[in-house]
Amino acid sequence: MPMPYPRYGLTWDHRLKLIAQLWSYTMSHIDANAMSQTWSYMGSHIDANAMSQTWSYMGSLITLMS
Repeated sequence: MPMPYPRYGLTWDHRLKLIAQLWSYTMSHIDANAMSQTWSYMGSHIDANAMSQTWSYMGSLITLMS
């Protein structure tokens, strides 16, 4: 039995279009330079050793779960 469309309100198609418009608006207003500075800041403050420990820990958990 197919789902009935509401007589009022937004249909799924309209919601998707709205989200897409909002997303493109947001992306066009984000300063690319500011983003790259943020990423480089985060990258320089992440300890590579800590990351490898985290990944190996996650890997062992995934192995246990599967």
